[in-house]
Amino acid sequence: PKYTESRNNYARTLIEVGKYEEARRELSTIIKDLTYTNQALALSHMGLAYFRQGQYQTAIPFLQQSIRLNKGQCLTYNLYARSLYELN
Repeated sequence: PKYTESRNNYARTLIEVGKYEEARRELSTIIKDLTYTNQALALSHMGLAYFRQGQYQTAIPFLQQSIRLNKGQCLTYNLYARSLYELN
């Protein structure tokens, strides 16, 4: 748990290089760490991983939860809107 921030950064890097499944495994571990103070970012990254794979319906709940935890995440709002757009 003490390396959760690093794990979150690593997961984001995995997303950027297209290793979505590995990123989701890392993010699942992070989301279970209730002591981690930046859950909103981890949830946003999980939504991004699903979004990049075209799994918009799966991405939406993660993005919604991220927004509920931190309403100041402009990029998460953008990703949420784009997910909704892709579904319609």
